[in-house]
Amino acid sequence: SGFKYFSLIPATDIVKGVSVEGAKYPLKNARLSRKNAGFGTSNEIDGNCALITVKKGALFVIESRDA
Repeated sequence: SGFKYFSLIPATDIVKGVSVEGAKYPLKNARLSRKNAGFGTSNEIDGNCALITVKKGALFVIESRDA
């Protein structure tokens, strides 16, 4: 617990239908790729949790917190 920040890194070449709710920078039905992964990096959970959904492909979810 205590992880407030997260980044989404594509594990497959293309990830389709990425949605993020409950975060400072929400996404809706986004397309992420290894070449264009900037939309998924350095996000912040707004409340208790964030919901991340993916329609096709796979993501690495990197959680972090301030030291």
